[in-house]
Order: sequence, then C-alpha cells, then structure tokens
Amino acid sequence: MSAKKILWKNIDHIELIRHSLGNGKVVVGSSDTVFGLLANTTLAGFNNLNAIKNRTEKPYIILIDKIDKLKHFVLEMPDKAVLHLLQTCWPGALTALFKANPNLPDFLQSSDHKIALRIPQHAGLLTLAANFEGLFSTSANLAGQPVPSTVSQISPQIINKIDLVVADSYTAVNMGLPSTILDCSTPQLQVVRAGAYDVKQLEQIYGGVINQV
Repeated sequence: MSAKKILWKNIDHIELIRHSLGNGKVVVGSSDTVFGLLANTTLAGFNNLNAIKNRTEKPYIILIDKIDKLKHFVLEMPDKAVLHLLQTCWPGALTALFKANPNLPDFLQSSDHKIALRIPQHAGLLTLAANFEGLFSTSANLAGQPVPSTVSQISPQIINKIDLVVADSYTAVNMGLPSTILDCSTPQLQVVRAGAYDVKQLEQIYGGVINQV
C-alpha cells in the first residue's frame, strides 16, 4: 500500500488531511457508517472522485458539521417537523435530500436539482468538516463493486490513487452500514435508501408517515 496510514485522533494528522483535501486530493477514511472517500466540494474534488470511482452521473453526499450550513446548500430551510427530525438524528447516519440552492454549481446536485447532506456522528470528521463549506463523501469502492469493511478490502485501484488512509483502526469500520437516505424535498418524505436508521424510528421522531421504496 503506497498511501500513508494516519489516525483521526491525532490533531496533526487532521491538519494533514485538511491540507490534502484543500489541494483537491481524495482521502480514504473510516467513519460512523462505512469506509469512505472524502474530497473537497470543488470541481477538482468532484473530478478526482469521479476518476477514482469510475462514475460520472451520480452526485455525492455532502458532509457538514452543523445544521446552519444547510442555508448555503438548500433552496429553502426545512419546515418545523423536518427540522426537528434532523436536529434529533444529526449527528448521525441519516442523509437528507433537499431542493438545491439554484446558485450552486451543477456538480454539487443531481440532474433533478436535489442535494444530499449529512452531519456525521464522528469526532474526526466533524473537526475536519468545520474547515470546509462541505465535504464530498462516498463509499470507498469502485462503481458496481462491494463496499469494503476493512482497509485491506479496498481496491488497489483506489489505494494507488490516494495519499492518505485515515482510520480509527486499520481493520474495522465503526458501524458498517450506510446512512439511510431520506428525500425531504417534497411534503411527503420518502426513503430513497434503507440504511443504519430504522424507518419506524424516523417516523416516531417525525410524527408522521414516511414512504418506503
């Protein structure tokens, strides 16, 4: 493995990651969900992620460190019920889709002008995200391939294209489940991807029905 192994708990290592991402590079890291690729929310970061993932069409989830940053990314802030849901579930393994701010570049949003945002429940990621408007996040696998649960399972095609592997341990992911993706862009909430957050639990917090795929 050519990439340098570093740790989230080391503040000097966090600075190395910040510098690398600030230069448009991609980093592999453990998280509160699955092993993921991280990049700055710039065109350079987007293009480098696409080159590594071998994909061009799907948008990426954006990690933020606080709910106030929603204002930069969304067309309008969520209503009281959705805001309560987010305040309860964030930080956590819930990704929310919103109508994107029309002033954002196309590479931040989907073809139907939606944007995916999450606040992770991971101290290292939160510290890192505080230095950026947002960070692209995607699973550390090639398009169409299984999601790795250990560093050793990450494809050499990925490892050979990055400089840093950052982890809490080098052998396991904290949870191993992807985030639940919830479309909050319409009055009727809908699960887009099942994941770590149980839908029934989300409905109890939300106080209403959430459609499932």
